[in-house]
Amino acid sequence: MTLRLDMAWLMATLLVSVRVATATALTSVLGPTQIPAPARVILVLAISALLISAVAVPPAATASLG
Repeated sequence: MTLRLDMAWLMATLLVSVRVATATALTSVLGPTQIPAPARVILVLAISALLISAVAVPPAATASLG
């Protein structure tokens, strides 16, 4: 079994997640509420993946793990 990672998609998702995490921390949406930190991380990564999926990311070198 081989797991293939698209590094361009992964980097774009991580960069967008930094922006989404900052925006949610500074607004009253998720900042001062009692949502646990792991749930916030999962929510931020899910929102970031959805945003990146809507945008065409140019292909880059792929890494193969396995």
